Amino acid sequence: MAFHYYGAIDCPPCVAFKKEGLPVVSRAGLKNGFEVRVHQLAKTVDVFRVGSFGSADPLLREAALELDSLYPPVFVITLDGALYSSHGFEWEEALEAARSLAR
Repeated sequence: MAFHYYGAIDCPPCVAFKKEGLPVVSRAGLKNGFEVRVHQLAKTVDVFRVGSFGSADPLLREAALELDSLYPPVFVITLDGALYSSHGFEWEEALEAARSLAR
């Protein structure tokens, strides 16, 4: 199981998540036994370009079908490499899903 963060260096909400949320998620991953995977691009505009995240891109595009917006940050939970849930901006909601799934 993994918690995925998709974002961009020039994205203000992403910067806030990396500063405040990512340390919380990383500690929870260690405690609860799930991976935390960071997928980050330099520019927010590139998030919308199909293929921009390389091998991690197909998961984001699948998650996008469940989301109202693809504007980063985007948080995704996988189970055995497959999409489990998509959470858009809601990192705390995604974290709770990961914790619940890890139990």
